[in-house]
Amino acid sequence: MANAYLDAFLEEKKDLVPWGYPCNRTEGGAHTGSGSLTDSCDVGVPSGVNISNRRFVVDPTIGSVVVFCTFGAGNAAGGSGAPDTHLFRVENGKLRYVHTLTHLLQANFRGGRGGTRGGGTGGQGRAGGQGAETSPNTQR
Repeated sequence: MANAYLDAFLEEKKDLVPWGYPCNRTEGGAHTGSGSLTDSCDVGVPSGVNISNRRFVVDPTIGSVVVFCTFGAGNAAGGSGAPDTHLFRVENGKLRYVHTLTHLLQANFRGGRGGTRGGGTGGQGRAGGQGAETSPNTQR
């Protein structure tokens, strides 16, 4: 199931993923759906993205799988090869929940503006207030 989902990014084979309904997908805080019974996780799945170096942790008791992987490795368009995780929850053989976290390089964050958060100087969430820059290794 996890491989079918991740393969859909490169091979554009979303029809091979056993989608459950409703399905809730969260990517770094952005959610798909509106809480309706027809919510789907197959919206917005990009094509041509290679997800490689997959390592799996499976918990069959609660029906979950975590995949530690590299997102965008060796893409024709370049790709940063960012460290990534996908957490899947399966119910009755169908994919019902997807939660992804991708570690973006600071230079690639929000269109390459580096250390700024929220797109401006001194914006909300910036450590140290106006004009402060943060290291990619700084905990927040």
